[in-house]
Amino acid sequence: MSDERVAPDPAERLRSTQLPATLCLAALSVVTIVSLCRVFPDWAYLRSMLVVTLGTHVLAALLRFWRVRAIIAVPIVLVAMAELISLVYYRDTLAGPFPGARTLELMKIDLRLVIEQFPTAVAPVPSEGSYAVVTAVIIALCALLADTFAFRAMGRLEAVVPTGVVFIFTAALGTDRNRITVAATWVAIALLTVAVLRFRHTS
Repeated sequence: MSDERVAPDPAERLRSTQLPATLCLAALSVVTIVSLCRVFPDWAYLRSMLVVTLGTHVLAALLRFWRVRAIIAVPIVLVAMAELISLVYYRDTLAGPFPGARTLELMKIDLRLVIEQFPTAVAPVPSEGSYAVVTAVIIALCALLADTFAFRAMGRLEAVVPTGVVFIFTAALGTDRNRITVAATWVAIALLTVAVLRFRHTS
């Protein structure tokens, strides 16, 4: 009887941990969105933001599953994000299924309003309108960055940095609403995400 142990197959480890790691990243995005309850007065923002962000996670995961190279996958996800934002927030302005000139103009107006008002804005801010749209764009971009860092750059801690920046920013400017619960949940999921990614990338 041989005492030799079979070395774990790195490729098998990557495959077996892909779904758990993806779910951890998605959960971290969800908790980050929930933490925005500290800057918005109600939950009106929640559903739309979840649709955009989780849609970004799903598409990024599918492109990885189909082994689409990053140089092609990232632009595809960015275009899909723009389409999702348009469908969720600017449906009445679409030219058929796609963003039209009016859609782009309203996006520019919303961005400009947030930039102009941000220096004097105090939480809570309106949970619908310009702030919600711009925040949804930021969170979706964080989802794309997290997925890219975790699965294409083989990062660990780097994967939680994008949403971490948003969470810290929210904690600094938000009210005390659900502060301890949200913070504890976010930290727990962030640590779990790093642990899963560490296991995944350890050969």
